[in-house]
Order: sequence, then C-alpha cells, then structure tokens
Amino acid sequence: MLGPDSLTARERQVLRLVALGLCNADIARMLGVSRRTVYNWVSALQEKLGLENRVELALYYLGLLPHCRGWRGV
Repeated sequence: MLGPDSLTARERQVLRLVALGLCNADIARMLGVSRRTVYNWVSALQEKLGLENRVELALYYLGLLPHCRGWRGV
C-alpha cells in the first residue's frame, strides 16, 4: 500500500472530501468538475491505495485501518 506522500495535492483534497462524507455530486460542485471526473478520481484513489470502497478511503484518511495506522490526514 502506498503512503500519503505518493498522492497528488488534488488526490489528497478529494480523499479529504470523501472522508468528510461528501458525495461525488457535492465534491464535483465544490471543485468545479463533473461527477464523472470525481468518480474517476475516487476509483483511482481506491486502486492506488489498494482499498475497496469509500468507507475504507475515509478510514485510511483518518488513520483507522489497522494496516495503515501511520497516517492521519486530518
């Protein structure tokens, strides 16, 4: 699994918004992009970090996954 340093600034921004519980439509509105773009970013984050879903992304951001406790994005 890659660490937070391997993420771009935009990926960290999207990860934070996912962790805050925002849906793709809300993230898209905030960032001025399409929902499809956000969907692609979220999918790429899941693949890049080896995570299965948005819940795992949020837990990763918060440092609550047992195999990646070393990082807290907050």
